[in-house]
Amino acid sequence: MRDASANAGSRRARRARPAIETGCYEILEQSSQRWHEGKHDPWPTMNFRLFILTQACRECEERVEELKAPRGEQTALIEAAIARAT
Repeated sequence: MRDASANAGSRRARRARPAIETGCYEILEQSSQRWHEGKHDPWPTMNFRLFILTQACRECEERVEELKAPRGEQTALIEAAIARAT
């Protein structure tokens, strides 16, 4: 079961998405300026994509941390499996 902090994290992520989408269009506009002259700067777009990837990794790591079994729970599962097998 997820606790209140897990729900807060998902709410925080949902709030961040519209801001990211707005920022995406601004970054694309920056990167495409002077594109027709061959003098555009792709780095704002690359940095934005790396930022999104970093945020996704952090969110994934937080969710995995929430799923970890309490200490000793795996031992109980193994002992129960051995008991069923014998």
